[in-house]
Amino acid sequence: MEEADVQQIVNNLLLAEIKKWRQANSAVAVIASRNLLDADDTTDITPAMLVAMDAVEAKFAELPVVTVNRGRPWCGFPA
Repeated sequence: MEEADVQQIVNNLLLAEIKKWRQANSAVAVIASRNLLDADDTTDITPAMLVAMDAVEAKFAELPVVTVNRGRPWCGFPA
């Protein structure tokens, strides 16, 4: 699975948890702290999001099964 695919799955899960938190706390908006000039420390929802994300089970695509046969060492010719 590509790294971008994994990141998109995690971002979508995080966004869903942020929306749940916003609705439960009657917040109008949730803004990333890197986009703020100044804010009270009590507005940081990072701890709540960490707890929420720990409870979420992400579902990723199945990875292919690989079997390694350890026969005779490779000598440059097919076995």
